Amino acid sequence: MVPQLPPSKLEMTRDMILGESLNKPQIVKAAECDKLSIINLRNNLHRFGNVRAPLTRVRRRRSVTPSMLEAVCVHLHKKPGMYLDE
Repeated sequence: MVPQLPPSKLEMTRDMILGESLNKPQIVKAAECDKLSIINLRNNLHRFGNVRAPLTRVRRRRSVTPSMLEAVCVHLHKKPGMYLDE
């Protein structure tokens, strides 16, 4: 896996992209990174307002649906002293 760019290079690259005074090959040479990295950083800056994309959290689907949860709450409201196995 390719190592991440240090924060100093990310800030420098962000400033160069926002400044729009340099083209891609000049930015690649100054930042000492790959052309694809500059393209990805530019896309992230355009989409998210930051050179880093936000983290995505992937979780399992809930096994208890909201309607099931509501039914359990209504049942427990009627009989608050119930045990788990009941």
